[in-house]
Amino acid sequence: MNIVVIVNDSPNRSQAAATALRFCQAAVRTGHRISQVFFYADGVYQCLPSEAADEADGGLYRHWIEFGKDQQVPLGACSAAVKRRLPAGAGQTEIPSIGLARFAETALAADRLVSFGSLQ
Repeated sequence: MNIVVIVNDSPNRSQAAATALRFCQAAVRTGHRISQVFFYADGVYQCLPSEAADEADGGLYRHWIEFGKDQQVPLGACSAAVKRRLPAGAGQTEIPSIGLARFAETALAADRLVSFGSLQ
């Protein structure tokens, strides 16, 4: 099964991203394919590589990067959400900003779209 995952919550608000990461790892282990992980709304805070962010979320940023590289899963952050939420010069991130249209193309080609966290 081809799955697209969307993460909507910040690491300080819920465990959604940690749960999403565990879901992705389990899905790959059981033979499914994760075709993309997309960080949307407050989920873009997952893309902060700063030490402060890593302490708050238990190092999720590094785990997402490792998962993406090890499993060859593209990670992307909503470009509009990044512009609205992250301060300019928030640091270099290995998670690129992508537009909703590009995400939608990937989601439409997937068998399932699994969302973690709520939109506020």
